[in-house]
Amino acid sequence: RWPPTWSTSWPSSAPGPPSGRVYAGPGATVLMRTGVACRPTVGAPITNSLDTVSRAVAPSQDGEQTADYLGMQGLLASVLAVVGTLLASTVTYVFQRVNAGRAERFARDERLRQERIATYSGFAGAITELRQGVISLWFVRHRDDAAHPELYAARAASDRLGAAADHARFRVQLLAENPDLLALADAAFEPIGAIHHGADRAALVEHENRCQDLLKAFITAAGAQVR
Repeated sequence: RWPPTWSTSWPSSAPGPPSGRVYAGPGATVLMRTGVACRPTVGAPITNSLDTVSRAVAPSQDGEQTADYLGMQGLLASVLAVVGTLLASTVTYVFQRVNAGRAERFARDERLRQERIATYSGFAGAITELRQGVISLWFVRHRDDAAHPELYAARAASDRLGAAADHARFRVQLLAENPDLLALADAAFEPIGAIHHGADRAALVEHENRCQDLLKAFITAAGAQVR
């Protein structure tokens, strides 16, 4: 009889329609889904059949939502792993650069320190040799029996030592940062020039002692800089 009403029950004695098909009749349509059989019966409201279909479809929708949620979790975990790897690499690179820069600065400072030690000690040695050379020239000049070749040799040695002392002072000027140290290096030449023009031995000793005092002051200031 048509139009029929709908029910989710299907008699066990009646052959059921195949699952997954759609049956249509005059004024009605029978929906068939997997695991749910619907047939027209008299006296049952049509909403029962629709509720049954909705309950059958709901598990499939929940499964799709769960799969999407798990997929998003996996994607988020992958992104976090990549970000963590990049962050660790960046931090490692920064620390390596800092350590490399620190080691480079330490090596440069140590190399400069060694060069200053060599330069300052070389200057002190050059001044000492120049002083001895000028004193030797003074004694040769004040000898009555000094021969001309001997005087010439003493003067040539004094000039050579003076040039070496000037070269040592130039090195001090290149490496020293303390203006007081540069002033002491220049002051060490003054008593040596005074020795050359000394009138007697007392004046010679006075200028020699003054040169020695200035040289000691230079060594003290230089040592404070390179420690």
